[in-house]
Amino acid sequence: MSEDAVRRTDAVAGLGRFLGRQPEQQPGNRSRHDGELEAAAGEARSGHDEVCVRWGTVPALRLLRERVLATTRRQLAVGTIAVPVFAEVVECEAIESFVSRLLSDQNQLAARTSPVGSRAVRRVLNAAFEAGHAETAELLADAPGDGGAAIAAVAVEFRRRVAELDS
Repeated sequence: MSEDAVRRTDAVAGLGRFLGRQPEQQPGNRSRHDGELEAAAGEARSGHDEVCVRWGTVPALRLLRERVLATTRRQLAVGTIAVPVFAEVVECEAIESFVSRLLSDQNQLAARTSPVGSRAVRRVLNAAFEAGHAETAELLADAPGDGGAAIAAVAVEFRRRVAELDS
């Protein structure tokens, strides 16, 4: 790469108007969207503010994971040990995949204290899930959206998996 390419200070054209400034957005130039932005700012100044909080599936699952793992840490007395995050919850992720990762995260925490295969540890992990699930359900009780249904589906799948382990 030549030095001239590195020293250039021209405007950078971005993908979908997200990266860098477009030439019409340079100081002193008015964008064709300025009128729309000014109209929106005028509406905001008119005294009509509105906020809508909607809990979808992804934030609900993230909250459930955090509450279950916090309860697991507390019940196992492992302190603030962090579980590595290998994959983030995505919009199209199956509930089965989420439950698999949650069980794995609990097992990683339990491995710090005792053998994971023991029935006593499994009972502690199950109780931690139930407590974390109840806390999440309470937090999402009045929230609009499909978060409540998502965590209910996780509970059904979690309990199914645990029943398979017990048999």
